[in-house]
Amino acid sequence: MWSCPQCNNSDIRLVGGNNEMEGRVEVCVGGTWGTVCDDFWGYPDAQVAYSTSIGNAYFGPGTGAINMDNVFCSGTENALTDCSYSATHNCVHREDASVVCIQRPVNCSEGELRLIGGQNYTEGRVEICLNGNWGTVCDDLWGNQDAQVVCRQLGLPVQECNETDVRLVGGSNETEGRVEVCLGGRWGTVCDDLWGVSEARVVCRQLGYDWEAQCTHGDVRLVGGTNDNEGRVEVCVLGTWGTVCDDLWNIYDAQVVCNQLGIDGGAVAYGSAHFGQGTGPILLDNVQCTGDEDSLFNCTYLSNHNCIHFEDAGVMCQSASCNSTDVRLVNGLVESEVNCSEGELRLIGGQNYTEGRVEICLNGNWGTVCDDLWGNQDAQVVCRQLGLPVQAVAHSSATFGQGIGEIYLDNVQCTGSESSLLACSYVSIDNCGHSEDAGVQCNGPGKCNETDVRLVGGSNETEGRVEVCLGGRWGTVCDDLWGVSEARVVCRQLGYDWEAQCTHGDVRLVGGTNDNEGRVEVCVLGTWGTVCDDLWNIYDAQVVCNQLGIDGAAIARTNAYFGQGTGLINMDNVQCTGNEDYLINCTYISDHNCGHFEDAGVTCGVTPQCNNSDIRLVGGNNEMEGRVEVCVGGTWGTVCDDFWGYPDAQVACKQLGLPYTGIFILTISVITYYNSFNTGAVAYGSAYFGQGTGPILLDNVQCTGDEDSLFNCTYLSYHNCIHFEDAGVMCQSASCNSTDVRLVNGLVESEGRVEVCLNGVWGTVCDDFWNTNDAIVVCRQLGYPTTNSTSIGNAYFGPGTGAINMDNVFCSGTENALTDCSYSATHNCVHREDASVVCIQRPVNCSEGELRLIGGQNYTEGRVEICLNGNWGTVCDDLWGNQDAQVVCRQLGLPVQGAVAHSSATFGQGIGEIYLDNVQCTGSESSLLACSYVSIDNCGHSEDAGVQCNGPGKCNETDVRLVGGSNETEGRVEVCLGGRWGTVCDDLWGVSEARVVCRQLGYDWEGAVAYSFAFYGQGSGPIVMDNLQCGGSESALTDCPYDPDTSDCTHFEDAGVMSLTTSMIYIVNPSSQKGNAAGLLEMREAEAQDNPININPYVTVTPKVEKLDRTDPLMLEAKTVTEYAIEGTKDVVL
Repeated sequence: MWSCPQCNNSDIRLVGGNNEMEGRVEVCVGGTWGTVCDDFWGYPDAQVAYSTSIGNAYFGPGTGAINMDNVFCSGTENALTDCSYSATHNCVHREDASVVCIQRPVNCSEGELRLIGGQNYTEGRVEICLNGNWGTVCDDLWGNQDAQVVCRQLGLPVQECNETDVRLVGGSNETEGRVEVCLGGRWGTVCDDLWGVSEARVVCRQLGYDWEAQCTHGDVRLVGGTNDNEGRVEVCVLGTWGTVCDDLWNIYDAQVVCNQLGIDGGAVAYGSAHFGQGTGPILLDNVQCTGDEDSLFNCTYLSNHNCIHFEDAGVMCQSASCNSTDVRLVNGLVESEVNCSEGELRLIGGQNYTEGRVEICLNGNWGTVCDDLWGNQDAQVVCRQLGLPVQAVAHSSATFGQGIGEIYLDNVQCTGSESSLLACSYVSIDNCGHSEDAGVQCNGPGKCNETDVRLVGGSNETEGRVEVCLGGRWGTVCDDLWGVSEARVVCRQLGYDWEAQCTHGDVRLVGGTNDNEGRVEVCVLGTWGTVCDDLWNIYDAQVVCNQLGIDGAAIARTNAYFGQGTGLINMDNVQCTGNEDYLINCTYISDHNCGHFEDAGVTCGVTPQCNNSDIRLVGGNNEMEGRVEVCVGGTWGTVCDDFWGYPDAQVACKQLGLPYTGIFILTISVITYYNSFNTGAVAYGSAYFGQGTGPILLDNVQCTGDEDSLFNCTYLSYHNCIHFEDAGVMCQSASCNSTDVRLVNGLVESEGRVEVCLNGVWGTVCDDFWNTNDAIVVCRQLGYPTTNSTSIGNAYFGPGTGAINMDNVFCSGTENALTDCSYSATHNCVHREDASVVCIQRPVNCSEGELRLIGGQNYTEGRVEICLNGNWGTVCDDLWGNQDAQVVCRQLGLPVQGAVAHSSATFGQGIGEIYLDNVQCTGSESSLLACSYVSIDNCGHSEDAGVQCNGPGKCNETDVRLVGGSNETEGRVEVCLGGRWGTVCDDLWGVSEARVVCRQLGYDWEGAVAYSFAFYGQGSGPIVMDNLQCGGSESALTDCPYDPDTSDCTHFEDAGVMSLTTSMIYIVNPSSQKGNAAGLLEMREAEAQDNPININPYVTVTPKVEKLDRTDPLMLEAKTVTEYAIEGTKDVVL
């Protein structure tokens, strides 16, 4: 289909402005108007289009196509389409670009309002005139009452509708549609939860429409057929028509419908929306009629359903076309006649005349028998009537194939002595299909002896599938309730040994490389069986090892570690305390939901790594912090962070002998109270110090804080956790007095980021609802005048670190301390929302073009602010780069080399004007104002630019280092870019990238291991690389392709590496003059037997091979070799 173009290609127009010289830019491409995305939209682009560039849909979002993105103009082009641009985009209309060609002179009265960007003059963004300038209004706490005031001031209707009015929208006429109701002067929709006929009637009555019932309750009608006698069945319930679900729908139900409609004759039942899918409610389900009812509602049915309209039931009502019991032959080659006697039987579909589907002759026609209640006594009667052996077997479920035609008999119940099937009890109306046709097998030669058993399919005659002879035929036995007792009877009947295989309660280990390890098998009632690994842990393993008399630590193995067993699974959900003498003394269930791929195993006799109940901290930057690991059964394991909190951290620190308390000082009048209370310990979750390995030993730890050991607290020894949930602590004395406040990072002591002391730890305050009253309280608490107290959000003085102690602060302004105000101790904030105050306003005393850095950690970094017209303002980060940063550093007298540009308000959002945008310096300018820039911006303070000027203590560009590991060859990867250390995001991080890091650091790179999810703890500062894709052969990490945009990453995704050798290592045994070869190191494991030598925390090497092989290389640096010699080796084979 062809349509006329809307416009001429490359035409542009301005839409939504207050006059023809301003508005949203729309460009004609391919004959269609579309908007322009504001990505990279700047002053040169506006020059081509018009003059001043604005983004973020300033004049309202457009609709339809977005025709251009990433527009780059030099400013000399004659048409926007002459510029470089992308015809594809990743934008939405809230990013539509706009321009102002001729600046309107500011001509507004103080407090005047205007609406910008709406579809018409009655809607839009609220702008207010203050000090002769237009500005916007923030939406915090903005509501309908505020909107009413705006509309009133503008002389517009205060309400778009009358309170409680309703209307119908989107229907084909005025009497139907989506319900909308007026509340708070605004139209809104109604959710359909619990919405029904009663609610609909109220709406119709309120609108003055007919609200009475559509129909009479109980009526039926047929819809969608080709005539009045057929169609989709619809029934009337409470005045509303609805459909009937076809579940259990059959000819009897159809007959009732036809009778109710007064249509005589036969009826045909249809399902699966044969006459089309209906709409509206489905009113009946599981209808079950006998056929004699006068109304469908007299049948059994459900008013709740699990159906969709694809299952709508239908009927076809038809006059009788034949006389009952008449038969005819159709499509045959010759005419024939049925030649059977009333009640005659025949067997069809068997292998011979003695078996088959049972068919019976009634009214001159053959039909089948339904298998409901069909049994061997019924089969005996069939066989007797046919003159066959009475030793008979009944078959069901159409064993001999499905018949056709009528199903004449159902619910047959014979005593077994009758001479004919019709002499038995039966019903002639069935609820069956031919899939339920009954069959028989009448015994003959070559059958089996009644009650015999045999074993089939085993590897020898003493095992196999149990088959038993009943009714002269072999059959299998269902395993419901099948157990050892039944198996013993079979073995005894066959004359085999049926005694117990084992003593009840015994355990054994199977499939290991030695006697101390293997799959756990337990003897229950004389039969060996495996143990399912559900809830299987070190406590259970310890009981097994103790029962077997094997000393040492135990390791629990899961997932059929020693291979899958066969036979029974005797135990599931085992829960031992570790003190039981036998595994069967532990709590367990004998029923299971397992497969043998879940068979549990153990390794016993392991040299203990630690003393039971010991605790240690791993992965921290010092001995006072780290991931909590505890010792159980001689093995270190982690603690899950479920319920992990401050009291638990306090106990952990106390057990380690580390600081965990502080002094709380409360002064009332002239009396000072000293109260020692526990404030120093900090609890961490979510693997804050990196994910551990090995078992998770404790879960749901709940301490009061008074215990001396974590093991004295309440806890679970089984868990539902992963290592991402490893708990951690920081142990410290209280660093402050609770309720204290301080100001950080201001230029003077009376301003800065607000930090408050709670539980002995300094933390920031989130800026949600932060206002002047809150600032007044902070200034009063610090002893400053409160007259000019100013509240600032968005981390104006730079984002803090550590805890966020308060959120949603509400002060009246009269409180003496910030903690006296209402606040939430939990938060949903990040440090970019840190609150700040200025208690004493600094007089503006700056020179035109002067620069300053705000919000950094020191004077060499921060948000760039520039002085224009005697006021400080910020710089937008559009086109902001390192060359611009160099100029800033030069102007400030700071080192220029290595200057780094920061964007997206890295050092917090500023306030006031944004003076410069689209700054483009060559890098050689002496001041920022000497660079190219525009003074009209399309930015918000979330785009404030920052810099970092290089100085002593920085790093060499492209260097890498490993941080947070247990030694120098492992840790979190940090790389130096722009003179500053930053972490690497783990997106696409793998072995190839890890090898490059190890090679760059001079470590062995063959066995490099890549770690994700901040395995070595979360870093701080910038994340400088993402989506790294190394080939593995590069010399430096920065040689690999990577994405510098890390906006989708957090420090939880910090990448790490471990450098390990995978080569053959040989160490001479000090007890031998000739020397012995040591074992093979591979990743974290080593073959070990006698005289272990500890190489590092991960590897133990033991002399093993009694010969010397000088052909294998030693892939270790000299330093490590020296360490080996110190461990006691006599020589190293090179």
